[in-house]
Amino acid sequence: MPLIQRTFWAEDRITDVLRWSIEHHGDEGMSRYSALILQAEDDLAADPGQAGVRILESGVLIYPLRHSARRAPTNPKVRNPPHSLLARILPDGSLLVLAIIGKGALPEKNARIAERDARKRPGFASER
Repeated sequence: MPLIQRTFWAEDRITDVLRWSIEHHGDEGMSRYSALILQAEDDLAADPGQAGVRILESGVLIYPLRHSARRAPTNPKVRNPPHSLLARILPDGSLLVLAIIGKGALPEKNARIAERDARKRPGFASER
């Protein structure tokens, strides 16, 4: 499995999503959504060319979490997750998660913001 890294921007956005989840769905809902995000990262890292992945002109991948919902190790499953991961494959083959975005968000704009933030705050918020 390739290394998976998150930018600080991605980590901040994921924390926001999970905070919202805990406020509206409790600890159990947050736990399920967290597991789904991790599963989506794993799935995208394992096969960035799989069906459902879109590629922006900049090379940024868009992966809707719904494509990993069946494989998430939780029961009950998260139904109709509204978020997508924005990520990039690095030259060493690792996956760099740039952001998580909701429905209606502009992927190109969010990718630019995430990459600009990555230049301002170099390094990674997390690696696994």
